[in-house]
Amino acid sequence: MKRGGRRRARGPGVQWEPIRNFADACVTALAVHAQLGRARAAFVMDDVGTVKQGWALTGPEHTLGDALHLALLGPRDEIVGGHVLLVTAHGDDDISVLAEDDVASWHRLQGTIESRGARALDWVQYGGELFRSLRLSVEPDAGWPTLGRGGLRASP
Repeated sequence: MKRGGRRRARGPGVQWEPIRNFADACVTALAVHAQLGRARAAFVMDDVGTVKQGWALTGPEHTLGDALHLALLGPRDEIVGGHVLLVTAHGDDDISVLAEDDVASWHRLQGTIESRGARALDWVQYGGELFRSLRLSVEPDAGWPTLGRGGLRASP
């Protein structure tokens, strides 16, 4: 039986564009989908959106939590004070209905991220040509923060 793979989203020849806002997060989710198909990924960025750590796992036995834990194993100075984006690429699956399990997982993953001294930006899902932000689905009034020159800024 062939086991699923894992791919590190950082390293020689792997360069991710900065993730500074919700549009960049959606482009990243689309790139994960285009490059890997079905995958679970976690990215750690600095205050200007530069990806410092990232893992994308493609095996069906892997969870988003697995990708997150690998990304959080990076150097402490890249994690503490960093910002984390989670991405799930669901292929052609319909994601139009928000799953209650995803809401519970989002809260659990936020706790994991915050326990390491980082901030959870969002969990962006892509599937069936739709995007979903768990942050905006669960907290619609929260807005989406923007990373860039001068550090983190709240969206208007």
